Amino acid sequence: MKRLFFFALMMVCSASWAEWEITSALGGSKVIHYHDKSTIQQDGAIAKMWLMYDYLSVQIDRKSNMYRSEKIFVVFDCSEQKFTSISGVLYAGPFGGGKAISLPTIKESDAEWYPVFSGSAVWRELIIACGKQ
Repeated sequence: MKRLFFFALMMVCSASWAEWEITSALGGSKVIHYHDKSTIQQDGAIAKMWLMYDYLSVQIDRKSNMYRSEKIFVVFDCSEQKFTSISGVLYAGPFGGGKAISLPTIKESDAEWYPVFSGSAVWRELIIACGKQ
């Protein structure tokens, strides 16, 4: 119950006090990446930060939920250059607006990690979160 309360509190604070900056809006891209530097947490080679993806068209997840944006809490391994998402929320509207659908929270130890490719939007997010920019 405490974990659910903390997550809900983080989402309210994230929506109310977020300082979203564009990370990437590549030409021809169907998604705009945003990050919130005020949410960066660092512990050695691990950095965490809230991201938001704003899609130009409706997306559909595995459970047939339709959404236009999502906010995700991402963990970066700065030394291994990999990342994982441990929680998030899908939104029916753009820029975190409309009906919200919570995604399950995953323990870092159980999360699947993905490589970060140089030059990608996630690469830029890793650089920001890890303090190299």
